Amino acid sequence: MPMMEVSESSITNAMKRLKAHLGPYHKELLAKVKSASSRYKDETSHRFNSKNFWAWAAATKDRAYYTIEERRSHKVAKELESMGGVDTVDGYAGYNKLQYERPRRWARLLYGIPGSRQN
Repeated sequence: MPMMEVSESSITNAMKRLKAHLGPYHKELLAKVKSASSRYKDETSHRFNSKNFWAWAAATKDRAYYTIEERRSHKVAKELESMGGVDTVDGYAGYNKLQYERPRRWARLLYGIPGSRQN
């Protein structure tokens, strides 16, 4: 089966249209994710029209909230902050100031271990 290539710009445009289409449900979705007992949060760089952005995700076992922001900062991490439960995050320092339990994703440590599958 032929593979379809999708550019980062196409994904960004689709996410922006989806956010506009969802309207108030986009904020409601974030509230539901934040109120879950456990969440997985991550951010990654994202290039759009020759400018750097950050794609942020907060997900539970049955919901996922995404947003594209112009910065990777503690302020964005704070906007995604939950009031209880457990958030699994990577080693990004922006999460360190938040008040919740944050187990690290231990699989990331494998990148530095000689002979690991990730190395």
